[in-house]
Amino acid sequence: MITYSRFLIEVLAVSLCALLSCGNAVADDTVKVASIYALTGVAANATGTSVRGIRAAIRDINSRGGVLGKKVELLELDNHSTPIGSKVAADQAVRADVVAILGASWSSHSLAAA
Repeated sequence: MITYSRFLIEVLAVSLCALLSCGNAVADDTVKVASIYALTGVAANATGTSVRGIRAAIRDINSRGGVLGKKVELLELDNHSTPIGSKVAADQAVRADVVAILGASWSSHSLAAA
């Protein structure tokens, strides 16, 4: 049986491989991705597991040589447990030219970021 963390690592790796050709967020040796989660505020306790899981997945992927030989760089953004915080964080991620955005975990936060 595949554990959830193993599944997360596999999904993240496959997604990054697919997205490598979609933008300019690939430096010579890194692939930039962003995560938008509540690091502060009322939702922080509810999203802590997801944040730790993403960090662990990135560490694991990088320890195995990265994605297509490129290290994954994670930009962690705090939505402050608010929909507007998610929108601001998504705008920051776009300006940072990332290839993928992971999160936000609450639908009201995800819709605002979209």
